[in-house]
Amino acid sequence: MINTMLLQCYTALDAFKHGHGSQALFMTLCRHLLVAAELCQLGHASDFDEDITHAHEALVTLDARHVSTTASGR
Repeated sequence: MINTMLLQCYTALDAFKHGHGSQALFMTLCRHLLVAAELCQLGHASDFDEDITHAHEALVTLDARHVSTTASGR
């Protein structure tokens, strides 16, 4: 199960990297980030808390780019 979850994340990240992201892939990344954040808060791998914060910031930036691109009609 863990390998499947990682594969989904890597596939979504690769798609965005190559300009082929979608709302469904964005939501996949968000769901996995939420799970990781919850596990971190529960004390599992809490040393990765800063990585969770950076990942959240990256998703916020990605979403903002999508909104601005959509608004400008690109």
